[in-house]
Amino acid sequence: MSDLQLINMSDVEAAAVQWLWYPYIPFGKLTIMQGDPGKGKTHLILAVTARLTKGEALPQSAPMHPANVIYQKVEDGLSDTIKPRLDSITVDELLGFEQIKRNPIEEAKSLLLSMISDGKQESNVIFGEARQRGISERTVKTARKELGIESLQEGKKWYFYPPKRPQGAK
Repeated sequence: MSDLQLINMSDVEAAAVQWLWYPYIPFGKLTIMQGDPGKGKTHLILAVTARLTKGEALPQSAPMHPANVIYQKVEDGLSDTIKPRLDSITVDELLGFEQIKRNPIEEAKSLLLSMISDGKQESNVIFGEARQRGISERTVKTARKELGIESLQEGKKWYFYPPKRPQGAK
């Protein structure tokens, strides 16, 4: 029988998530694609797989070195679905994504709100996550001000706090 190990969360150092494709696929974590039949799950995963194995960039991401992909299938056959799709279609056709113009301020606002949704967050953790997404520290600071997010120092560290709600707000 194994011994139960308890971990005090105050002993755990917060770290930013490393993203392969923000905010859909994190590095080093299991990603599961699920949905109703015929909605494009295989299509999307094959597009991502094709780009990763060729070292091509995913939408709104930087190119990377070619990578190996483990693809576990449940519904589709290798010879009648997977192989023909990979052979007959180009990656751009497979992805079918239009290039989306980036809006760094809106991306920074979304990042800030998600990272402080449960309370304060160390500013360096937020800045690190922003850097990974191609968002500058200056843009994060501008977004913080526009959202009314407070920045306070505790000891040697700076933290961002959710905006205060007006009295009587729910």
